[in-house]
Amino acid sequence: MKKILPAVVVLWMVLALEQAAPGPIVRGGLLLPVCCAVIFFLRNAASVLLTGAALCLDWIIHPIGIPLNAAVLPWLTVVWLQTDADRIERLSGRNPFLRLPHPLRLPVLTLVALLLNVIVQPGLIMITDISATGTRIIEAVTPAALIAIPVSGLLSLGLYLCDELGLRSTLQHHRF
Repeated sequence: MKKILPAVVVLWMVLALEQAAPGPIVRGGLLLPVCCAVIFFLRNAASVLLTGAALCLDWIIHPIGIPLNAAVLPWLTVVWLQTDADRIERLSGRNPFLRLPHPLRLPVLTLVALLLNVIVQPGLIMITDISATGTRIIEAVTPAALIAIPVSGLLSLGLYLCDELGLRSTLQHHRF
């Protein structure tokens, strides 16, 4: 409970900041990396539920398409947070995408979340014009990525520093 309450406060403040200042802050530019960092920091089921609730609340505030982030983002972080032994047994070298170095996981996950945000926007992806779809997706992701990728990189370095300084529980039974 001691760690969940600050996570709730941080997620609520980020939601309020994105809602109160829609001009300079692009939707999802701060919320998505903070949601990923909360799951990576707490590493428990409560963080997955908390992040899913925050993403659902963001979708209620900005109802665009389907809430794909609320479903896919927590699932993908849980896949990456499996213990190393379980991951080696389950993957057995078949999928190199899930074997990224730890500091790169948060920025890559943030980029995937930004792409999920863009994919659900109506009218962005046209089946008849596939050649221009890639350009449209890049143009739609760029403003949010300019904020989200550096923020997720800083949060990833902060998480690594927390691991090194012992500010986070590293017992195996606390992890997924």
